[in-house]
Amino acid sequence: MQYLALSKLRAEQTEAVKAIYEEAFAAWQRVPFEILLQADTDPSRLQLAMVDDGEVLALAVLSRLKSVSWWFLEYFAVTKARRSNGLGGVLWEAVVERLNGDRDVRIVIEVEPPEEAPPGSDERTIRERRIEFYRRRGARPLDVPVYRVPHLSDNGTGELMLLAVPSSEGGLPSGEELQALVRALYVEGYGLSTDHPLLQAAIASLEDD
Repeated sequence: MQYLALSKLRAEQTEAVKAIYEEAFAAWQRVPFEILLQADTDPSRLQLAMVDDGEVLALAVLSRLKSVSWWFLEYFAVTKARRSNGLGGVLWEAVVERLNGDRDVRIVIEVEPPEEAPPGSDERTIRERRIEFYRRRGARPLDVPVYRVPHLSDNGTGELMLLAVPSSEGGLPSGEELQALVRALYVEGYGLSTDHPLLQAAIASLEDD
């Protein structure tokens, strides 16, 4: 198994990564694929394609938040034909191994709330399984009552929930530390201003909780 930077892929492998990316994530959750390719040399980012015998099997994209000591898991997906075969766990281990140069590895993750999908629907099952996957890797929900983010494809917004994998030496953030993490996600992750209504609503929900 190989784990290659996107810039190291052959043309057909790059197209395979793009296909995984566009199938796994709704349009509103995706930045243009070309932006990922352009960001591949940024040292504050980790962008890996999982490749086996030349075949691209999965994608992981993370960015290191600058104002807080957290990594933001932006995209993580296995090709549809090979899901539920343990490849996600293998990729996760490869990601964590590469982040271990950061002595205080902490990862924050956005997921879609299961309760927003109809009971018994395939979509609800997918969301529940995704959360369970991260839970088995140490993730726990963060208590952020209001967390809406801007669509990346239009002017809409979408509700998400936050999970966090704390370092082995620390627990989940709370109080001012949690506020700082949420602020970093909006400002650094989405490029919003500190007075943006979405950010302000999220911070207010923490203060009111």
